[in-house]
Amino acid sequence: MVLDSIIAPLKAEQHPAQMFFFVFIAVSICVFLSLWVFPAFASFGLITFTVMATLPFMVRLMQLEKERAQRTNKPSLSQHRSAILLFVFLFFGLIAAYTFWFIALPNDAASNLSGLQIKTLTEVNAPTGAVVSGDYFGQILFNNLRVLFIAVLFSLVFASGAIFILAWNASVISLAIANSVKLSLAATGVGAGTYFSALAFGSARYLVHGIPEMIAYFLGGLAGGMLSFVILDYKQGLGKMLDSFKKVGKDMLLLIGLAVVLLIAAAALESGIGAIIS
Repeated sequence: MVLDSIIAPLKAEQHPAQMFFFVFIAVSICVFLSLWVFPAFASFGLITFTVMATLPFMVRLMQLEKERAQRTNKPSLSQHRSAILLFVFLFFGLIAAYTFWFIALPNDAASNLSGLQIKTLTEVNAPTGAVVSGDYFGQILFNNLRVLFIAVLFSLVFASGAIFILAWNASVISLAIANSVKLSLAATGVGAGTYFSALAFGSARYLVHGIPEMIAYFLGGLAGGMLSFVILDYKQGLGKMLDSFKKVGKDMLLLIGLAVVLLIAAAALESGIGAIIS
């Protein structure tokens, strides 16, 4: 069962909040498939199955956005507003599902499901002296721009390959939130108030800069996916492809430009939070 067989982009745009629930269900299925089919490599299987479940939907969404951009020669973010809103709910669905299962599963299963993410978090949290030296902002921004480039490239080559970047980053953020909740519960004891306060604190800490980062990667992926479908127009002749590029190119540049602005803001937020915590 894949996401696009349950809900199509045009239908999803009418009720974008449904994306949250569809993604949560799809990821939950992916969690159990990963632990069952690839118990020794469950963390890799989790991302693979998530991408498999969401990729057809995302490809159709990219194609739809390319067709919309072709209808006008004036670049406009408003015509992509529905796609961006759908992605926001998709992203929160990923975060909610990954976080829930990282917390709810027994420790052994949760560790198998997040092995690669644990390694990534360990490397990210390793002290580098960047905060002290004042170069933390530059390092974060450089890394984020590199990921943006990869998101554009993946979507260009695979039509919507950026979903891999998005799913991976969502899983890492979710693990960080889950670990924050578990540490708080271990220190203060289990209770509804403690749980929700820890969840709120962990979510705020990582999502304040995580949300603009993910939106930026989606915008880059959207631009790359649109370009991918423009290139496919060569089948109808070089003239058709060039005409499509003229109509879509301005929107692509606008999307990438906004993505860079969001990443600058996200890097400033993350470096500020890092300086306060350190």
